[in-house]
Amino acid sequence: MSLVTATHSHLGQRGAFFNEQLDLMIDGKSRSDLEVYRTTLLEKGMSVDAIAQDQFFGHYYFQLADPDGNGITVYTSHRGDLSV
Repeated sequence: MSLVTATHSHLGQRGAFFNEQLDLMIDGKSRSDLEVYRTTLLEKGMSVDAIAQDQFFGHYYFQLADPDGNGITVYTSHRGDLSV
């Protein structure tokens, strides 16, 4: 997973994560890419929310919390053919 800078450094808070601290973006662009990534986290024992029904500025996303309770939102990319 890569942290993207420039136009995608922070997309903003959504939902109930008022303590959101970090946005992360996967290399994949589709909902199915995000489902695979989310499933990997679940298989590793992490507790993650469902993928949101709506897109946020063209991104699919889901949310989770780190062990300290800080909110993390994981998004798909829409950067074209450039690697993230």
